[in-house]
Amino acid sequence: MKKFNPILSLLFFVISLTVTAQDHASPERLYEDARNAAFQQKDYKTAIDLALTALDIQPDYPELQLFLGRLYRWNEQPEKARAVFEDLVSSHPQYQEGVRAYSRLELEERNYIKALTLIEKGRINDPENRETAILQAQILEQMEKHQQAFRLSDSLLREFPDNKEIARMQERLSRTNSQSAVGLSYEIVNFETRFDTPWQFVRLFYEKKTSLGPVQLHLNYANRFEMNGLQASLESYPRLGKKTYAYLAAGIATDNGVFPQFRGALSVFQQLPAKFELDGGVRILTFEETTWTYTAGIAKYLPNLFLRFSAFITPEKQDLAPAFNLTSRYYLNEATHFLELQAGTGVNPDSNVNGVLTQQDERLTASSLFLSYQLPLKKLWYLKVGGGIENIEYTETESGKQYRFQVSAIKRW
Repeated sequence: MKKFNPILSLLFFVISLTVTAQDHASPERLYEDARNAAFQQKDYKTAIDLALTALDIQPDYPELQLFLGRLYRWNEQPEKARAVFEDLVSSHPQYQEGVRAYSRLELEERNYIKALTLIEKGRINDPENRETAILQAQILEQMEKHQQAFRLSDSLLREFPDNKEIARMQERLSRTNSQSAVGLSYEIVNFETRFDTPWQFVRLFYEKKTSLGPVQLHLNYANRFEMNGLQASLESYPRLGKKTYAYLAAGIATDNGVFPQFRGALSVFQQLPAKFELDGGVRILTFEETTWTYTAGIAKYLPNLFLRFSAFITPEKQDLAPAFNLTSRYYLNEATHFLELQAGTGVNPDSNVNGVLTQQDERLTASSLFLSYQLPLKKLWYLKVGGGIENIEYTETESGKQYRFQVSAIKRW
């Protein structure tokens, strides 16, 4: 008969308690461990395993289900996140934080209709919930249902006048919903050589949004070559289809060479998957003779960045070098607040400043860099300033630098 060993028995008892405690850790403790793994260690896999273990112990735990769905989203597993959120909102339709999390997931995945359907059901269950109403307005804005989003944000701002997020949204939607605009710009070009007198340009424009797209009327004044010139032009951006639109322009001017006697433009833009866009068209400039320039471009839309590369070729003037232009626009917090950088080579027919050089017969080269900044002000006013430098070959034997400065003011309503 074996003797009783109290030390071994005590050790076995302690080990048994430890194993039992680990096997029956409370869901709250596992939830806390999962949060530590996710937020402190950035270990989403371990956090997911801990959350699943806790839910095995206590399946009906809405806060933990919400956290698990977010973990899957952060771990780039949207399908698993969707399954968790679906179960959560089905079993707890009144749980607004779960409804918003599910709707945000669908918004991020660009399933706008699903996101809106979810949030509308959430508002039916809790019509007074401010955060849910704000998210509904944001979804409507993303869907480009700007008038509905504006009406909702306007009612929210009346109810919560001190809420800065709602105020910013309404200001942003006010700009988007504006139907008219008027603007005035001034530009001066100084020359290192070639011309002693700077060139000056003034532009006044009026814009009106129509059912087919925006239409703009431009009145331009210029003083260059020590002569004054006037130009009037009409520009429009008609929508041809769901993902197709055009740019049309026609302008006439005084017959003294300051502006082209006639300017015509046509481009067609086609939106592609992955937020790419292609365009192609033609530019027509008439001075003493008419020049046809063909253009093509490609653009890419990123979350806070827009990039466009354009090319201009004039076949009938084989001595005129092709022109290339790269536009990079970085959005700071909304579409009307941005920094823009343009870099180009060759003579661009879309430039009021140097488009006149397309009439030269020599194979001219040029390079340019222009930086501008647009700032939205209060009451739908905008201020835009910019400056740049160009190195222009005027003739085969003469070249020089040009320094440009531009300032614009725009009012929308």
